[in-house]
Amino acid sequence: MASCKISNLEVYDYESNQQILRNLVEIFDSKNHQLVNDIQLANLINSWIEENNFDTTEIFKLVYSNITQIRTPSLLAIFYNFGIGTPRDPVSAFHWFEEAANRHDPLSQCIIGQCYQDQADFNTAFYWYKLSATKNHPEGQYHLAFLIIYTRTNNVEYNREKAFELMSQAALKNHLKAQYFLGNFYYDGTGISSNFEIAFNWYEKAASRGHQGAINKVAECYEMGCGTSYNIRKAFYWSLKGASIDSPEESFNNLDSDESKIRLADYYENGIGTEKDIHQSFRWRRRADELGVAHWSDSSTISGPKNGPAFSVTCLYTDAFIDVITSQIQI
Repeated sequence: MASCKISNLEVYDYESNQQILRNLVEIFDSKNHQLVNDIQLANLINSWIEENNFDTTEIFKLVYSNITQIRTPSLLAIFYNFGIGTPRDPVSAFHWFEEAANRHDPLSQCIIGQCYQDQADFNTAFYWYKLSATKNHPEGQYHLAFLIIYTRTNNVEYNREKAFELMSQAALKNHLKAQYFLGNFYYDGTGISSNFEIAFNWYEKAASRGHQGAINKVAECYEMGCGTSYNIRKAFYWSLKGASIDSPEESFNNLDSDESKIRLADYYENGIGTEKDIHQSFRWRRRADELGVAHWSDSSTISGPKNGPAFSVTCLYTDAFIDVITSQIQI
């Protein structure tokens, strides 16, 4: 058997090579459970390789040399997509994701579906999402539900009840975004009778895991006493928690992050849930403004950076300072 040279270590035995692949697959599977996004997944793989003193190029070669195994095409696609041990090559990444999807990998089927959805080919996206959802994969169930309820296309039947069923299945499997949207379904009465209490419970579950939109909804529910008891201190607490999120890896929607900052600025300006503080109000409004929302004008147009990361502004508060503030709020 040919050896695989990894850093200064020669790995000759089959089992050692397979253990490396199993570890990489385990990292990849963390995305299956919505614990990480794509960028974080690539960072986790790179960190694991570095921590074990492996060479990225040799690990790439190891993955490529085991391409006949059922799980390795999706791994290889990640390596190509983020340039891990090889030059970045999105075309090859798509090819290997498609190969993995054809080998019935449900997560790769979702990724291929997203590629087609991004090109507004909703019928093909629907095909791949449905294949994944049929395997009871939460990512497939989430995307299929979203496509059914929010997209109008010839081959996708608008069915609120089916969308609710799929979103529920994904949420019960701990899919983060599905938990948030299931809250919306209960709040708006989409495919189910409206129930603010159940909606709040799903918002709270997703918010506790860091979903920006859910954090905003929890703050809003406490402010309005909707689905839970009125508690303006808790509304302030969750608004501060949401406003402190600037990273594109943590925020799911730029507008959600802006909303938290503007709400927090209003609270400080009017002394709602906290002491009145015009200085703090100004700082949070400026922070939102720097991130791209024109909240001081009468225009409803939202403008943001055209290229590069969605957020590039240095935080006015350190994470440690934010932690101190939130820990002192009595809720």
